[in-house]
Amino acid sequence: DHIDGMLEALRGRLRDLEGDATRRLISWEDDRYGASASSSATPHPVASPMEGGEDTAREEKKERDVDDDADGNDAPASTFRSLTSVLDSLDAELASMERWLGGRAEVIRPLTDECRDIEEENRALEQQWRNFGRLAVEMNRLLTGLDVPQDLLTIIHNPTGVLSYRSGS
Repeated sequence: DHIDGMLEALRGRLRDLEGDATRRLISWEDDRYGASASSSATPHPVASPMEGGEDTAREEKKERDVDDDADGNDAPASTFRSLTSVLDSLDAELASMERWLGGRAEVIRPLTDECRDIEEENRALEQQWRNFGRLAVEMNRLLTGLDVPQDLLTIIHNPTGVLSYRSGS
């Protein structure tokens, strides 16, 4: 259960990262092509954290710049290609992470099952201990009012003293 929760949390986090990377890429492309019309701003390289940071972003920028002609006519196609490339790499990274977690889950599953069994046994022993405590309190309450003759008390305190062993007769 804990591993499944961790897998789901990681999947959600990766989806969030994917969405953030998409928004940042679109914003970057908007800034870039808006700035090339006015030629006053410089692009801000943005890369997904899953890809390797600024070096990867610079390489992708160079590839996009080579693809664009002087007039910027290929801008929408280039933006689409780069966005598709980033999303494909994020999907591949997610699949890789899921495979890795799945492999670790298979290794850990017997340990978690054993821990669960131990916890269940501990709970049962704790309940048994509480029940014995309650039984002792109730037995003490019941026995407090009894009047036992002295000769029977002697037997109760030392039962082996009154036992006799006879062989074969």
